Amino acid sequence: MKTRYTSILLLLLALLFSVPLSAQKLLVESMIHDPLDQTANLSENMYKDNNGEYGGLVKVMLAAPDAKFEGWVLKQQPRGTGEYWIFMAKGSNRLSIKVPGYLPLPVDFRKYDDCIIQSRHTYVLTITLPQLGQIQQDDGMRYLAMTVEPKNATVLVDGNPKAVDASGELSVLLPKGSHRYQVLAPGYTPKEGTVEVGDDNNTLSIRLVSTQASIRVECATKGAMVFVNNQQKGVAPWSGLLDPGIYQVEARLDGYRPQKQTVTLAESDNKVIAIPELQMIFGRLNVDYRPIGSEVYIDGKKVGASPNIFRDVQVGNRSVEIRKPGYQTLTQTVTIKENEQSEVNGTLTPSTDPNFYIFLCFGQSNMEGNAVPEEQDLRSVGPRFLLMPAVDDSQRGRKTGEWCEATPPLCRKNTGLSPVDYFGRTLVASLPDNIRIGVINVAVGGIKIEGFMPDEIDDYVKNQAPNWMKGMLEAYGNNPYQRLVELAKKAQKDGVIKGILMHQGESNTGDSEWGDKVKKVYTSLLGDLNLKAEEVPLLVGEVVQANGQGVCIVCNKQINELPHTIRTAHVISSTGCTNGPDRLHFDAAGYREIGCRYGETMLKLLGYKSVRPIIP
Repeated sequence: MKTRYTSILLLLLALLFSVPLSAQKLLVESMIHDPLDQTANLSENMYKDNNGEYGGLVKVMLAAPDAKFEGWVLKQQPRGTGEYWIFMAKGSNRLSIKVPGYLPLPVDFRKYDDCIIQSRHTYVLTITLPQLGQIQQDDGMRYLAMTVEPKNATVLVDGNPKAVDASGELSVLLPKGSHRYQVLAPGYTPKEGTVEVGDDNNTLSIRLVSTQASIRVECATKGAMVFVNNQQKGVAPWSGLLDPGIYQVEARLDGYRPQKQTVTLAESDNKVIAIPELQMIFGRLNVDYRPIGSEVYIDGKKVGASPNIFRDVQVGNRSVEIRKPGYQTLTQTVTIKENEQSEVNGTLTPSTDPNFYIFLCFGQSNMEGNAVPEEQDLRSVGPRFLLMPAVDDSQRGRKTGEWCEATPPLCRKNTGLSPVDYFGRTLVASLPDNIRIGVINVAVGGIKIEGFMPDEIDDYVKNQAPNWMKGMLEAYGNNPYQRLVELAKKAQKDGVIKGILMHQGESNTGDSEWGDKVKKVYTSLLGDLNLKAEEVPLLVGEVVQANGQGVCIVCNKQINELPHTIRTAHVISSTGCTNGPDRLHFDAAGYREIGCRYGETMLKLLGYKSVRPIIP
């Protein structure tokens, strides 16, 4: 009997240790709502659900390959080792995560503070893989890591295509043993072979040999553009790779006669094509502009005064400027043709309108505008309220530096209603009909004040700005301060700068030097634009209060101390201004209210009584 029980016990132990113990439980370490992360607010990361509403982004930190996600998922993107981006429908509150070798993990967002998915918001979900306390069976699978050149090559392993990333790298999980690979790319000799996948160091580097010919095109005329078979390639000297064949190589430059050569390229050829100096072509320009004596500039070079006929003007599109002190400079593109005379005539317009009040606006996301404009906000108040766009917006026909009627968005095409909208509307409703209002708005969501400090901008853009901010900074040439100054100088030719509006500080919450940094920006603007502080006050708005629950409410203390540092600074209260669910941005009604308060403060400084615009 004892022997029988012993046999049964041994059998049970054998069965126990023969069962794979890989089905472990995943663990939720944390889930947070990150209101300062603007990744989900970028146009390339906006995905709509079946109701036509934008979803939100859950960044899942999970150190496991081949994870799958189920729920109201709009799109999922692996982002490299240990990170997945899951775009989910608005209102989503659950996500199921499946990882090979682990039990499915249902995650209920309602268990975490403020984590039910909102449109265009970002969340971070961190999942941990528990330490496996028992010996697991070796499934015999190992990674093969490959690097290929060129980076756009196609890779097949055992006849199956494998994805290659932008750096020319890939990794594939394979059973141990021999495997066939093929690497192919247009213009290169393909390569194939066998690789042994073992326990360690399974790496393979493949560099294909090009079958294309190498060509370098030089031209004695600086700035000449190289064309190959009428396709533009670049400025000479230009080097590139071409398939074997016969080509027409041409050098062109506006204002010069083009020159071309026929070139025959053999496989793996290496040739240098030298094109001699291009011949310049001329036409005539007749300028008859009033007042008489106005200076004439062609392509930035002074050539004489009006009226005059200018001969030997290089053909092509020439930039012609007519200048006279006390008058607005006229800039016009004129096409000069060989052996023909072009005409430019007219009368210059007297400069600066003293009744055109201009206001400069800068800051972070609340100055951009985060609320979706409603119907009443989209109605233009007419030509008395104008915007000089800081970026192009082809959708609305807006061009950088060209005045247009001011309707939201006043910052960039993917922003929303901002304080500037109802600041301008309040001034239009209160000032005499002969006074116009012009605004320039340069703002970047999440930016620190250092991003507007002339001596700090380069370091901020290169070393401090997060990746999701890069596109917004690039829209302003990676220098939002310089873009604001350039447009302000252009606006000064049309009107008078009367004030500067700022809404910034959330990203500098707790920075004891913030006030001094703001003063540096304000002082730099005054100096660069030749303005006087007593004539151009600084209006600074408080951040969202949310009944004392604002994400950055402690920032209001440093904002309210700003007038001690800048005597011409004036603080705009946000008390009672309603906000969105993130407790960081105002809602549409909140933007209207604080915008009107900006306007009322400015009107008082200008010596006018305020009248609020009618809001249906």
